[in-house]
Amino acid sequence: MEELHKRFAGTRAELLKARVAKREQVARTGKLDFLPETKDIREGDWKVAPAPAALQDRRVEMTGPASPAKMAINASTPALRCGWPTLRTPAHPPG
Repeated sequence: MEELHKRFAGTRAELLKARVAKREQVARTGKLDFLPETKDIREGDWKVAPAPAALQDRRVEMTGPASPAKMAINASTPALRCGWPTLRTPAHPPG
């Protein structure tokens, strides 16, 4: 780690300083500029292939106790196709 720090500390500091300056510029102007050399990509007439069916049927596993109201609310979201509530007592009770 020390070797990496010595090697990249200067570059890292410069990048962090540039990041702060960019954030301040965007906050001040309300404008986020893009690189001019990417204009053709942004404004081009191109498309990507549709997402495969396996990615369109997103499955989510929610973990956590089944009793808190927030867990029940999160589990009822329309995007959730299926869920498995944990109906057991935690191994280490809070406190």
